[in-house]
Amino acid sequence: MRKKIVWLVVACMMALSLVMASCGGAETTTEEEEAAVAVEEGEVTVTTEGGQAAVEEEEEEEVVVSSEEPQYGGWVVIGSADIIDFDEIIGFGAAPGSVVHQTQEELWTGDWAKGPAGTNETDWASGGINRWDLKDGAIADSWDFSEPGVLKFHIREGNRYALNTDQAASRMVGGRYVTVEDCVFSLRQIIDSPRSFVHSMRPELWEADIYDDGSGTLVIELVGPEDVPGALEVLADFTSIIPPEVVETYGNMTDWRNNVGSGPFILKDFVPGSQATFERNPTYWRTNPCGPGEGDELPYADGLKMLILLDPSTTEAAFRTGQIDLGRATWETFPRLHAELSECLYSSSTFDGGFNCHFNTQGELYSDKNLRRAMMMATDFDTIVNELMGGDAMVNVWPITYNPAYGGAYLFIEEAPASVQELYTYNPTKAMELMALAGKPNGFTTTVICSSDAYQVDFYSILADQWEAVNVELLIDPKEGGTWTSIYRSGNYEELCHCSMSGMGDTYSGFNYNGAGFANASKVDEPYIQQMLDSAKVAIIDQMNESAADAIIKELMAFVLDQAYAIPYPKAPGYRMWWPWIKNYNGEWSMGNWNADNWVQYVWVDEDLKDTMGY
Repeated sequence: MRKKIVWLVVACMMALSLVMASCGGAETTTEEEEAAVAVEEGEVTVTTEGGQAAVEEEEEEEVVVSSEEPQYGGWVVIGSADIIDFDEIIGFGAAPGSVVHQTQEELWTGDWAKGPAGTNETDWASGGINRWDLKDGAIADSWDFSEPGVLKFHIREGNRYALNTDQAASRMVGGRYVTVEDCVFSLRQIIDSPRSFVHSMRPELWEADIYDDGSGTLVIELVGPEDVPGALEVLADFTSIIPPEVVETYGNMTDWRNNVGSGPFILKDFVPGSQATFERNPTYWRTNPCGPGEGDELPYADGLKMLILLDPSTTEAAFRTGQIDLGRATWETFPRLHAELSECLYSSSTFDGGFNCHFNTQGELYSDKNLRRAMMMATDFDTIVNELMGGDAMVNVWPITYNPAYGGAYLFIEEAPASVQELYTYNPTKAMELMALAGKPNGFTTTVICSSDAYQVDFYSILADQWEAVNVELLIDPKEGGTWTSIYRSGNYEELCHCSMSGMGDTYSGFNYNGAGFANASKVDEPYIQQMLDSAKVAIIDQMNESAADAIIKELMAFVLDQAYAIPYPKAPGYRMWWPWIKNYNGEWSMGNWNADNWVQYVWVDEDLKDTMGY
């Protein structure tokens, strides 16, 4: 992650502009007023509008820096996707806009102290970082996996459900302690319910025995040791622990008023299509593990507001005017926003997961490897990167997106076998030779199903232009979002489809190119892949360390990429921007496995700075 801090106030020169110049406020007219002050590696660099920079001596009496001491109070306000799910059995707790990671907890979670705020072993900027060595306790305070095929979690004592006296469901629970039996119920229902994501993705867990051993420990006995990685993925840091009596009384938790958990915040109000409002849970157990606030009770903020902002322009306007504390930017919008909002901080990272163009390898047309390889070579990735991503994008993003946390398993194209490297090199002549070998010497017509989203249509329009050079006519069949999602999730496409992939947390499971789940969008059925994944599981189980499987997965990548199962949709870096009154934040999005926005509990709001800046 590249991180550049771009806020500091030079007292006399900048005080007036900070008060007057809000996003869209009065324009400045002098170089002094237009100056943006950057702090890099201990130096103060003043950058003028013309781009000239000069390093000035840092005079302490001329610099006013807002306090970095933690402080309680204030509200964090963020933008959100549409909020539609309050029950992760019926909904999908990993989806953006989920509220469960503010109000509920899982057995374990990602360790804040191992991110940028602490040892910086990961950036926590992506959703699917699920490595065991980066975990911290939550509902459980310790664990023991020493017995093959058996997972034991000791449940934290003194951890209470939050009490919201405004809601009947919470009053019924009464702020009682979280118990082992709650954990048994929560895990059992997510495994057994046919509507749950876990039920469909992990049938090997259906026969697991889950029980309370009577000593405050939750025991999960699996059918075999080979099920350990999958069980930990979806049960330990994915499934929220909830009070059974709420489900037994109301049938489910789909009504927001039935949301009861032991997390850092309490859901106090929800207006569909507008916002969700949370207040601080005064009985929350966690303390800040590192930094200037080490040992402080969490959360710092009095509350959180999640504003539902569905339109990018609306979201940008809300950020520019300080109505929300965080914003997002693309390679297109970041240069402009960074120039206009020079006081804001930012970080960049490559997003996890995403979508790619998948061949139906079980269909008549693309079952031939030569034809799939031909279409890869007929694709000019350099042109796609330059025309769609501003010249800055990662091309090899399927089936694994690069992240330092999983770097040992990632195969860079430069170190791949020659047969893999040539797939990413534009070569229409070789493509036509392979088409002839596949019985298509004169070309053919093929259809791709995608969303009507402009970026997807633009991507396939470029492919259509490029493939004309090898006599391939690409017909683009854009669908409304819901229809498209239904098609790719069901696998109901004949030739090509723009489909979703699973995140980095599934690096060792191989869901993107193996098994019956929708993430295996190319419908790959290859015994060698299963053999290698089984070997990776054995390595993990023998050493109880996921990194033990890195070399095996990296070797497997050479084979998988060589088969040309999918045409990657290159990923440009995404940017997170935030106002400087949000302290102790470094661009995190999810600590652990798809725990959207669970970083909020660790940050504080500098109300004085916010007032000084006129917001």
